[in-house]
Amino acid sequence: MSGHTEYASVAQSGEKPVKLLVKRLAFYNRMRIAEAVHPEKGTYYLFFYQNQFLTGKQTTPKKGSMLSRAFRKGTVLDAPHPLIDALFSPPQVLQLKTVTQLFKAISKQLSPQETVYILSQFDSFISKEKITEAAKSFFFHYRRSGQFRMAHQVLITLLDADPKNQWAHDLSQHMDYLKYRKPYEGGYPEMKAADPLHAEVLSRKKKNTEPSFKRLQKLLAEQNRWMDQTALYIHYFKKEEDPSPEYYEAFANLLSAHFSDRERAIILWDSCKDQLKEGRAKQDLIDALLSDHRLEDAVSVLIGSENCDSAKLLSLLSSPDMDYKKLDEEKLQSFFIARQKEEACGQMLGIIVPNMLKHRDFTSVLNWLLPIPSLMTENFKKMAAYQDDPEQQLELGRLYHELKQYQKAIDCFSWEMELNPSSPEPVQCLSKTYQEMGMAHEAKAYMSILHTMQKASSS
Repeated sequence: MSGHTEYASVAQSGEKPVKLLVKRLAFYNRMRIAEAVHPEKGTYYLFFYQNQFLTGKQTTPKKGSMLSRAFRKGTVLDAPHPLIDALFSPPQVLQLKTVTQLFKAISKQLSPQETVYILSQFDSFISKEKITEAAKSFFFHYRRSGQFRMAHQVLITLLDADPKNQWAHDLSQHMDYLKYRKPYEGGYPEMKAADPLHAEVLSRKKKNTEPSFKRLQKLLAEQNRWMDQTALYIHYFKKEEDPSPEYYEAFANLLSAHFSDRERAIILWDSCKDQLKEGRAKQDLIDALLSDHRLEDAVSVLIGSENCDSAKLLSLLSSPDMDYKKLDEEKLQSFFIARQKEEACGQMLGIIVPNMLKHRDFTSVLNWLLPIPSLMTENFKKMAAYQDDPEQQLELGRLYHELKQYQKAIDCFSWEMELNPSSPEPVQCLSKTYQEMGMAHEAKAYMSILHTMQKASSS
């Protein structure tokens, strides 16, 4: 798959291409509709029938229109997204046809039923009367040639889009079409065999029910419509609080077959981060995030799971590539409160807190620690109490040293050295601190002072 799609290029006949910023994409039945904007020309909607680009229009969705419904009831993905990249790959200039041009083109390429279905999606800029007129032309053509079943299909397709269409409703109830109504009133297999498009539309309406979801996925798989399958699974995992492991297996296999590791990370994080707690699903998400170098998100998944892998979490927190500014500190705090008795938590706090102090002040880190019963919290309380106490500067310096707050430790040890010039302890601590900071010259100087003090005390 090609790289990330940010812009789509469109052109009307004889005009220069215009670049549009793609904002979002809706999957709705067999349609895919991209919303894209131009800084001067406004909002365009780009219509695809499955993978086939149809046309684009500058328009505003009318209330109750199919376009409005697509972005309310369909699967809507915000850009950037791997499915948007897949739809617009390879990059090309999309030709904007007029409705008349499009009607002529699709009438030759697609069945009359599909043509009526597509036209019904354009009710934001084509009147319902014109859509009905097109349906009538196909209907009467079929009727004249004795193809009553096909004529009936056209009526059903129009009613799927416009249930209040009186012309289609009245004719669909006519005695001539009684025997063709029976498959629609029977079971799903009969309906699918008689009218796959209607079966799909009906299943989409009930996609949140188990039978319809399974039927729809099976139908899409049979037609090799993997993008629609992926969008349907994304919708499922975003909505379902307790997702099926069976569905996850199918979803994971689909992603592995069609997307890179990075794209899988984006899709799983977007659709499943709050649902996938354990087992293969959790591990897949973590592996995908790590392959995309998203360590902070991998930490979020680990601490959100019931059986956190402490060794893996410690390893991630210790990574030099970890960006502590990006960690969810509220989620981390809840994690430590819940697991306060676990030994590994002390080790983790020993890694996290020094890194937090690199971008947060002492007081804010103390406030973050206060709800967490731990040795680290007690040490911070002591440090807060010792700040201006001349008697506790040596201890305060040692606590700062443990947190790798070397400059503050040096300030404390230096103050202690001034207060107790004969004490070797602050001098020894200063030498050690400078050594750990990589400042060998200063460390050597304080070690020399320490040796002088030791000689003087022994003489």
